[in-house]
Amino acid sequence: MPTEQEAIQFMNRAQSLIASATGIPADQFDISLGSYNDRSTWKANFYGSTTAAQRQQAADILANAPVNDARLDSIKNDQAVIDLGNRIKAMTAAEIDAWFQANVTTLAQARNTMATIVKLLATRL
Repeated sequence: MPTEQEAIQFMNRAQSLIASATGIPADQFDISLGSYNDRSTWKANFYGSTTAAQRQQAADILANAPVNDARLDSIKNDQAVIDLGNRIKAMTAAEIDAWFQANVTTLAQARNTMATIVKLLATRL
């Protein structure tokens, strides 16, 4: 059974999966979870006209797509991502600015730090 956070992350990912599979723009539907631990209550709510095939595709994605994204799981377990996330959460805005001034002084450091930040953001979307 997924946790509430996993279900919410899946809901966000499902929006993109359904839009890609059906061709329906993401702003033309939303996903409701009902009960986060009961997939049978997860539904796509459409605002525009859709075909029965598109609605069935959406229902199939909600029923069958893996809740956990292995790609994101590997990022979440990356120690550099965990460490930077913990540091940032504990800092004030001024401390973040000072940390970047002191620790990101070369292009290579900037690239590595930016890659880690993007991975950190990917786990929060």
